Amino acid sequence: CPKNFPPPPVRILSPADGATYRLLPSVYRTVTQKLPLEAAADGLPPGTRLHWFVDDRPVGTTLPRETLFWPLRRGRHAIVCAAPGHLRASTAVITVE
Repeated sequence: CPKNFPPPPVRILSPADGATYRLLPSVYRTVTQKLPLEAAADGLPPGTRLHWFVDDRPVGTTLPRETLFWPLRRGRHAIVCAAPGHLRASTAVITVE
């Protein structure tokens, strides 16, 4: 981050921005394959819940470093994690083949 700006309060740890995932055909029809969503939050009050969105749709909330599982769907997806009251959020764009 530039010296004039504080670090973002939320950092997505999983998934990595730019990652590509493949649905496994052998289990695609029998098991829902899920992606772990996890973020760190520095400098936020204890107990602050993080809000997760995939393609602008809310998918759940977690505490920092707690895992939320999102069912994989084919396509390109923007995953956003934000803390309430903060204008900055963390974004990861992934592709599922």
